[in-house]
Amino acid sequence: MKKHILVSFFVMGILFLLLVSCSDTTQQKAEKVEAAKIELQEAQHNLSKAKQDSADEYTAFKNAADAKLAANDKIIADLNIKMKSDRAAIRQQYQKDINTMLEKNKSLQDKVDNYKKTSSDDWASFKLSFNKDMDALGKSISGIANKNIKENK
Repeated sequence: MKKHILVSFFVMGILFLLLVSCSDTTQQKAEKVEAAKIELQEAQHNLSKAKQDSADEYTAFKNAADAKLAANDKIIADLNIKMKSDRAAIRQQYQKDINTMLEKNKSLQDKVDNYKKTSSDDWASFKLSFNKDMDALGKSISGIANKNIKENK
């Protein structure tokens, strides 16, 4: 009987220790909830900061692109004014090239004006494509200017 009572107390003691050690106290639960709230606030702050940075980057890119496109318009207009040739065929080809460059410049302006913000991968792809097209247009303008100079010598 003593053995039975001792075993019963021993088993109840172990169950009591398991029960007490497994359950969190109210204070521990409150601390975990508070820590989760702080992490959530930090995540929301980081998200809003990332959105603001993205918007600032787009605005800076758009302003730089607008300045380059305006400069291209001026250069193309100057080329149109300076276009001199006695031969009508050459004048027609220059005019056709200049009109093509004006259309491409307008297309790039529309592309940057109508860009809708999506994922960061799409943004990187857009910038790469836009800059590639802008470089190609710049090379076309330089080519026409050099060609015009050579023709008039």
